[in-house]
Amino acid sequence: MSPLVRFAVTLLFGWTGIHRFLDHKIGTGVLYLLTFGLFGIGWVVDACIALARLASPQKVRPVPKPIPTPVPPSVPDLVPSSVFVPAIDPVCKISRSAFVSPTAKNLESIRSYVVLDTETTGLDRKTDRIVEISLARYEDGAQVDLYTTLVDPQIPIPPAASRVNHITDADVAGAPTFAQVWPDVLRMMQGALIVGHNVTFDLDMIGYSMPDSAAPLDVQYLDTLTLSKKAFPGRDTYKLASLVKDLGISTTQTHRAGDDVALTSQLFDRCRSAICEAYRKELAARRAERERKKAEKEAAYSWSPLLNKNFVFTGDFDHEREKLEGFLDAVGANLRQEVNGKTDYLVVGDLKNLPLWAVERKYYKAQEKIKAGSSIQIITETEYLKAIRSTVAMAPAK
Repeated sequence: MSPLVRFAVTLLFGWTGIHRFLDHKIGTGVLYLLTFGLFGIGWVVDACIALARLASPQKVRPVPKPIPTPVPPSVPDLVPSSVFVPAIDPVCKISRSAFVSPTAKNLESIRSYVVLDTETTGLDRKTDRIVEISLARYEDGAQVDLYTTLVDPQIPIPPAASRVNHITDADVAGAPTFAQVWPDVLRMMQGALIVGHNVTFDLDMIGYSMPDSAAPLDVQYLDTLTLSKKAFPGRDTYKLASLVKDLGISTTQTHRAGDDVALTSQLFDRCRSAICEAYRKELAARRAERERKKAEKEAAYSWSPLLNKNFVFTGDFDHEREKLEGFLDAVGANLRQEVNGKTDYLVVGDLKNLPLWAVERKYYKAQEKIKAGSSIQIITETEYLKAIRSTVAMAPAK
């Protein structure tokens, strides 16, 4: 606002505090408005100040010259075109999900899978690069396809990485870039179960290295690092080299992708076999325990006509249901929760408070089976108690 306009506004309307509001002094503006410009005195003083500013010459503030922004040299000016320049914020284009619970049953169902391994310039998923990749497809235990190649990482390979995988800059000179090998990698990976040792690292390395034009990829994986802990619990270490040595698979590990794929494939077979064998032994032990308990029960209740008869209960009863069900132990009978072909008795209470689905699930189902020729007997609570008492009376004296 010019000094002339400010003087005019202050002189004519200063009692309202408007000039204070224009200066964003809300508090004094409200005070002026309520007190008629602080009883006229503040208003007059402000008008005089505005007049004095109007009479004094105005200083013009010089406009500072803009400071030129230095233009950084372009990437080609900094590095040769053959050197890879990572994205500022790289994105992993692989979405990975672990294989369903690796139980013996699920593991035995696996018929086809691809074993993966990579060698890299380091352990940083976002900034390090792949220098070698190997993928082997297996079907019914036999290798049916193999793809292995060195990869130009487009950055120097650190000596520390070369000491591990024995791959140097000279080895990858002239090798294809990852963008060039991606079509073959995709051919092997797409739709396959990916198996590897600490394979989440390999998948992330691939995901961060995929070309910009590549579509995101969903991958299901099975990690032999996790699997070996289940197959061989209690070990101090689960490194690939240690596992293959102790299992007699190999005494050395070269840390080359192709060799590691072969070792991982054999390790996967050993893990799967160990888990399945342990499960078979567990099943056999459970079966033996059931047979033992069955023999003991038959010997203890050989006198009972209700021995091993299967009872199901439905409805509301006069006695506590838990007590009614507990009487079965005294005669060697079995409590079951559903009506099926093995049911001998359905004990029915008051059904009027049950929802229709509950009536259908047991009572109606039992009736249908009886019509179809089943020997299921539907009895009341009173009949059930009578049968229990008469059977208990048959027990030999102890």
